[in-house]
Amino acid sequence: MKLFMLGMLVSLNLFASVAFEVEGFLQQNQEVILLPQGERIKITYINSEAEACTKGRYLIVNSLTEPEKYELLKVVRCDHSFVCPKIFEPVCGEIDGKTWTFGNACELYESNAIFVDYGVCNTIASASKTK
Repeated sequence: MKLFMLGMLVSLNLFASVAFEVEGFLQQNQEVILLPQGERIKITYINSEAEACTKGRYLIVNSLTEPEKYELLKVVRCDHSFVCPKIFEPVCGEIDGKTWTFGNACELYESNAIFVDYGVCNTIASASKTK
């Protein structure tokens, strides 16, 4: 029985996922996050919300399928300084407890809003954020 329990603990440890935050630059090919120290973090998965943010703080977790690679779960903070594309792909964000509809994820991060959901916010509880 003790040997079985030890085996279970070892196997759980081998497959444990640990999420943590990193700050850096998401490269254009979106397969690497460059850290300020010059280190590279290989990314296997990036969600579409994060595609608009090429510089900032990201929440990542180790990949269970590809050792030494990570999955980008979400953008914690975006620090980009470029012009957002004029593509309408609405997202809902929150600023100071109030929800706003943004034209796209880039505009949401430019406004320092928190991502809530894809699409237009609930019209009763939100107002449209225009640029």
